[in-house]
Amino acid sequence: MENPIRLIRRTANSRSFHTLDIRIFSHPWSYPNWEGAFSTPASANYFIIHGKKIMGMITSRIMENGRHEPSHAELDKIGILPSFRNRGLGRLAMEAFHQILKNRNIQWVYLEVSSRNLPAVALYRKVGYEIYRERKKYYPDGSNALCMKKTIQNIV
Repeated sequence: MENPIRLIRRTANSRSFHTLDIRIFSHPWSYPNWEGAFSTPASANYFIIHGKKIMGMITSRIMENGRHEPSHAELDKIGILPSFRNRGLGRLAMEAFHQILKNRNIQWVYLEVSSRNLPAVALYRKVGYEIYRERKKYYPDGSNALCMKKTIQNIV
């Protein structure tokens, strides 16, 4: 079955991402943070589209190291608008993101999440991420940071 989620990459739309971030997260990034996310050549920021509606976003950085060194990505944020949650669309968005990475010959993707963000941790585990390190009391609320990694493809 074809994935009904599309990811549309945007390279100059920090204001729209900031507005979406405010609607999705209780602690959104500031607008200067969003400007910074768009200022680096490694940034790869996507609107998550379901049908004709923007339902969320993925913000990442892709470090392509050339033919002789493995390339990797860092997932900074994935967010789904509250009205679209609990339908499996986050998982489908992650699968679409992983396909983009595979098409770009990315070997690994990394992320960091609060140990208290149980829905996110469950989603990441469901799509194949594993914890490789834990940073104790990393976040202001005292929660630990779980550093997670997924192998996209083994490149020889």
